[in-house]
Amino acid sequence: ENLDEKKGSNKLALVTENWDDVTVVDIKMSKLDPLHGFSTISFIPGTGDQHALAIRSVEEDCVGGDESQCKQRSYFIVFDVLTGDVLMDEIKYDEDIKLEGVEFVDIYTPEPQ
Repeated sequence: ENLDEKKGSNKLALVTENWDDVTVVDIKMSKLDPLHGFSTISFIPGTGDQHALAIRSVEEDCVGGDESQCKQRSYFIVFDVLTGDVLMDEIKYDEDIKLEGVEFVDIYTPEPQ
């Protein structure tokens, strides 16, 4: 499991609805850190499912049961899912925690009646 902490990737698999076609897109990161792995991705509203915000997380020294040695952190990145172009380089979240979900919410949409 120690090796698993260092297998972060820059690959995105685009799969058709019927699972009959797969395209692998290389996300063109300026620096690929193998400690950073994708934990979640969400399409950015208004981009026609072409741009995505992803959270990349790090779990370092977390194997072996000694949680005091475990270092976790999270990074945000925005990219084009079709071309792999990075639109916003990785930005570290201020707290050293692992985030595992992202959701876009329109707070201006009226509640259903």
